[in-house]
Amino acid sequence: MPKPVVLLIALATFMLPIGVVFVMYADRIELPQPPQPHEVEGKVYFFSAPWCGACRRAQPAYEQLRDEGYPIKKINVDNDPELAQKYGIRGIPAFVYVRDGKEVGRTSSPGSVKSLFPWW
Repeated sequence: MPKPVVLLIALATFMLPIGVVFVMYADRIELPQPPQPHEVEGKVYFFSAPWCGACRRAQPAYEQLRDEGYPIKKINVDNDPELAQKYGIRGIPAFVYVRDGKEVGRTSSPGSVKSLFPWW
């Protein structure tokens, strides 16, 4: 038998039991839900600059959080270099979650707004 066929059969044999278990228990699996805006302690700083193309692509994530009422503040690194330096911002865009004055987590390019939620 050709190697690709053997590999495909081996992979299917391995994955089939996992798929069966997943289907059997799918109704019992609860994915964590993002917190409501009033449940969030601390704030998120969105470090960006108007000339930054990647920052413009991350803008919708910032706007969605802001519009939903989450505590987020946009920081222009050109206008506030002290704050950027305080949090060690070396590249933008950067979302930095701060609680009690200490950094809890950060991401530089969220694929979606939900990528920020594990910090909360």
